[in-house]
Amino acid sequence: MNTMNRLTGKLQIVMLGLIFMSTMLVGPKVFAAEAAPKTGSITVHKLFGDPVGDKTIINDGTVQKDTQGLKPLAGVEYTIAPVTSEELQTAGVKKSGEAYDLADFNFDKIPANLKKSGTTDDLGQIIFTDLAVLEGADNLYVIVETGGNQDSLGGLYKKSAPLIVTLPMMTTDGKGFNYDINVYPKSDFALSNVSLHKVDGKTNQALAGATFRLYSETLSKEIGSGFTTDEKGNILVKDLPLGDYYFSEVTAPSGYLVNKAAQKINFQVVEGKHGKTIEALYQDGNNLTYNGTVNVPNDKQPTVEKTNNQQSVAYGENTTWTISADVPRNISEHSVFNVSDKLDPRLVYTDNLSVTVAGQEIPKTDYTVTAPAGAGGKLIVDFIKGSTVTTNFGTYGSQKVEISFTTKLVAGFVPDQVVTNQADLNFTNVPGVSNETITTPPTATVTTGGYHFKKVAKNEKGAPLADAEFVVVKDGSYLAYTTEAGTKVETMTSNTSDYGNVAWVKTVGEATRFVTSTDGLIDVRGLAFGNYELKEVKAPTGYRLLTKTEAFTVGKDSWTTTKGKPSVIVNSNMPLLPQTGGIGSVIFTLVGLSLVLVAFQINKRAKKA
Repeated sequence: MNTMNRLTGKLQIVMLGLIFMSTMLVGPKVFAAEAAPKTGSITVHKLFGDPVGDKTIINDGTVQKDTQGLKPLAGVEYTIAPVTSEELQTAGVKKSGEAYDLADFNFDKIPANLKKSGTTDDLGQIIFTDLAVLEGADNLYVIVETGGNQDSLGGLYKKSAPLIVTLPMMTTDGKGFNYDINVYPKSDFALSNVSLHKVDGKTNQALAGATFRLYSETLSKEIGSGFTTDEKGNILVKDLPLGDYYFSEVTAPSGYLVNKAAQKINFQVVEGKHGKTIEALYQDGNNLTYNGTVNVPNDKQPTVEKTNNQQSVAYGENTTWTISADVPRNISEHSVFNVSDKLDPRLVYTDNLSVTVAGQEIPKTDYTVTAPAGAGGKLIVDFIKGSTVTTNFGTYGSQKVEISFTTKLVAGFVPDQVVTNQADLNFTNVPGVSNETITTPPTATVTTGGYHFKKVAKNEKGAPLADAEFVVVKDGSYLAYTTEAGTKVETMTSNTSDYGNVAWVKTVGEATRFVTSTDGLIDVRGLAFGNYELKEVKAPTGYRLLTKTEAFTVGKDSWTTTKGKPSVIVNSNMPLLPQTGGIGSVIFTLVGLSLVLVAFQINKRAKKA
């Protein structure tokens, strides 16, 4: 702090110029009588502000030429009076060495007839002329700021301290005396420290890393920015002069929200009791706690999560998604609070939306829904109407809100592709500040599975077989694909792209049949992960019908891995003659042949006879 605004701990004034030694007290007697003036002048220069750079004002009786950064203050009243050492002592002035201590100075005890007053002009000056230089006296004058325009600065400055001036003063080179003296009374700042404490709104734990700006309402300007709470949650601003101020929170600590009430935390720097103590008084009006230090609470930044009830589904099967978000404690102060979900183009919104708080479904009047149409699109659940939170939702602070809804995969979705679905929580509790957005981690996914098969002949070439027909079985039920209109898809081939929705029926006749193509291939797609069986219901012409089912498992990547290497199903040829089969047939044939031979031998012997 420079010499124009440094507050002295107590009101202490140092005598200007040199105090005459005993040889100087005779004043004019040292010089030729005809050379010593009988009167002199004292010009008071009233300036305020901060000198530029390291420039200072030196009260050596001369005119200070370099006053850059200082401005004249008009309309300030000063009063001057000649005094003696005895009068100063009577008025409570003490002297220590060459310094006068005016801490207890009472100007009223100086006789009124000795006083002369004046007011500073537009140059901030008063010239007191015709001041007597008294022989044999102390040659002391006291100058006191007694009223006027100091309040034009909004109370930023206290009155300047009294000055004691000798008339004449010794010149700066020590070779003579100056009878026209210039003085620059210091307009001391009335200063105070102010502190701010940042805490967690729920636990009251100190928070580091919050930043604030400080503004002077008195001067209508920003005092400083970048004030940041330390590890104890504190900001300390020193040496603020009298006036009106406010803090404004710029950024909250990591993981926390900016406090809306902290956009303007008003306080005043005022004189305390008896004008001897300077205090910083916070104005209660922000619902904050004040005890000399303002406690500014912050709520944690809300978290948002998204889950789904199953990671794999069949064609046409709903997936239930749940978005869970924290409701801020001060939700009623928020101007934006909504959840949005930009659905993947491979998902179709199927509604079933519900909103719960603390496990209880809340009225639909507490929110509005913007639903997407068709595949993709954006779902928005908004808890703000206009710019204010809905009435009931304002009571849900510090709880969790859960939004549930369903989707299904688009028709023809390629198995093993993974749909990652994320949601955004959009909010702001400070008007004029851009929205903040929190996006859920990409952990909620959904997909569907499938499997490839190839039908071949049981021969050395393994030729592919066309026109074999199969059905898919699971837990005694049979797979059937249906269109959106509910019509069953009778047959499927490997070239079919639109499978429809999956259903499970009770009989083979109701099931969809998979027919092998000329390359012997069929594929089953759109199934949730699990264990299934493939049952042949019609063999290719000339081949045996399989009596056993083919077990297979649909899982992660099963569609992809079997596409290049399908599961092979072998069929045997039908024999040319009917087979009654078994060892009994062989024995019967051998017995028959034996009888024929016996008959032949008997017949041959009969002819010889």
